[in-house]
Formats: sequence, structure tokens, C-alpha cells
Amino acid sequence: MPWPLSEVPVPLSRRPFSVAEARCLGLSEDALRHPRLRTPFRGVRSLVTVDPPARFSAERARAAALQYVPRLRPTEVFSHATALVLHGCPIALSPEPHVSILRPGSRATARGAIGHTHAAPLMPWRHGESGAPLVSPMLALTQAAAVLPFRELVVAADHLIRPRRERAGGPIVTLEGLRDAARGACTRGSRRARAAIELARPGAESRMETLLRLLMVAFGIPELPLQVDVHDALGRWIGRCDMAELERRIIVEYDGEQHRTSDEQYTRDANRIAAAQDAGFRVLRFRWSDVTRTPRATAQRIAAALGVPLVPPGDPLRGFLAER
Repeated sequence: MPWPLSEVPVPLSRRPFSVAEARCLGLSEDALRHPRLRTPFRGVRSLVTVDPPARFSAERARAAALQYVPRLRPTEVFSHATALVLHGCPIALSPEPHVSILRPGSRATARGAIGHTHAAPLMPWRHGESGAPLVSPMLALTQAAAVLPFRELVVAADHLIRPRRERAGGPIVTLEGLRDAARGACTRGSRRARAAIELARPGAESRMETLLRLLMVAFGIPELPLQVDVHDALGRWIGRCDMAELERRIIVEYDGEQHRTSDEQYTRDANRIAAAQDAGFRVLRFRWSDVTRTPRATAQRIAAALGVPLVPPGDPLRGFLAER
């Protein structure tokens, strides 16, 4: 019979840990082979507590990176798309962590990780939860241009420059900061990074809001202002909407998962939408399936409301609709 999990020292039960650390704390070789301990990477163990999320998701990639932390060597940092995920970007990606080490260090070769090297020393940022070192969001975005689909670069850029009510200091980085970093980059994919940054806009508050906006751009629909305060004819504030054209009294809204999981949020949004409709606004509401499964029909609804034609998607968004 396996030894009880309660024998795992408390510090190790709450995070991934290295085999060397476990041995120092007294765990035996038999204990390290307990069936409830995972081996996400060679020399690392973690308690299995929940089923992993979908393969191509920010949550799984973030979890994989945190499991890799015990393997990080001096001067090694999380980089590329992994750093973007640790900066909070809601991108879809493969979970293998990208790690980069200062030359002449040798790139990581652990199974399940992707190793890189960088030539110049850098001042790493720190991940808030784990304290793990990672490259700056500006560098991460230019690096990730070599490994991410174009739409994911725009999602990441939108997230990084989004105004944050919870952060007194504003966005993580400014749009101009991203432009400056990409302007001087000469790495693989740097042109794609610059193109993605030019499509970034402050205001999108979720991944799907960015994808809905990109769908409109792909079909040539004029961009609408983001996070618009809407008032009725008497000047009373109705609420803030995802996108709106006030002169034509048209609102475009993405209904996120909170409508399914929170009755309070659902009621609040339903009251806001009803008030906007009573004030004479036409409200176009879309869900995940509208954006991902029927993009042309969704674009057609918005274009018809705005009285503009659809145009065939062109570069750099030609492949946007295929990147589901």
C-alpha cells in the first residue's frame, strides 16, 4: 500500500518541487514514486489535484510553466509565448514551456520544454505567483511572433495595453512601448509582431472581444470605439458597452462565460441592454459560437447594421478565419 499523501511536507504539497529538494526534506525514493505524484518534467514532482485543462489553452500552458520552475537554471528565464501567458495574456498555445538562457549556457533539452538562448544579459521581470523570472512583455511579444498565429499576437498585445481599473499604474505596457520594442527587433517574425501591434487597440477586455473586433477588421468593417459609455436622451448613464457607434445608435456586445456562470452578472447585463434598447439603441449580441463557427454571418449582421459592405479578408488577416 502506498504511503499516505499526508506525509508530503506542507511546502511541497502546494507547488511543484524538485527531487533534490524532496530528498533534502526526507522523502524516500519509494515516496517519490507514489502514484498520486506526477512527473511533469524530469527531476520534478507535483501532486495531482485536478484534471488538466484543454491542451491549447493559457491555463494549461501556465500550469506547465509553473511545474517547470524547479528546473530553471541560473540566467534561465521563461520567454516567448510562455512569458506572455505568465504576463496574463489569454492566448491559445501549446503547453510546452519556452525557456531561454544567456549564452554561452546551453539551451534546455528537457522533454516537454522548448529551449532558446539569448546573447545579451537582461533584467528579468518576476511572475507574481511563483516569483519565476521571465522576459519583459515587450520582448516576449516580439519573440512569440515566431511561434504564435497572427491573431494570438493581437490578443496578447490587446491584453498588455488594456487599461486596468485594478492597477493604479494603468496598463502593463503602453502601445508606444510595444511599438518601440518591435521597431528595433530583427528576430524571426519581427515584421509580424509590428503588424500585430499596429492592429492592437486599448479597451478590449477579453480574448473574445479582441477576436470579435478582428473579425470585423478582417471583413473590412470600420472599427467602432471600444468601452463606450452610453446615455439615454436625458443624459442618464446606462452603462459601458464593448463597442458602440453613438451617432447611429448601434451597440455591439460579446456575451461572455460570466452570463452562464453568474446570475448576478447576467441580470446586470440584461438590465443594461434593456435600458439601451429603450433609449433607441440597436444592440447586436454575439456568443462564442458566433465568432468562431459562423464568422461570415456574424460579420454580415454587423455590416448590415452599419450599412457597409463586406470585403474579402486580406493580409495580414487572410488566415484569420482559418485559425480557429
